[in-house]
Amino acid sequence: MHTAWDIVRHLKGDPIPCARTSSAGCAICDPVIALWCLRGGPSLVETVRHRGRKEPRATMTV
Repeated sequence: MHTAWDIVRHLKGDPIPCARTSSAGCAICDPVIALWCLRGGPSLVETVRHRGRKEPRATMTV
């Protein structure tokens, strides 16, 4: 629903004042983030925590 609202805002020409292309960008990024979460993508926090460690971290299974 949020993506549809972003597309309407972009086509209507009523963007957020501080970021003229924010509605179009948000309409692209929202579905990508949703798919990442629904597919069980790895946590970005955990990825950063394990960045400096030598031990292997858990991998995403499909």
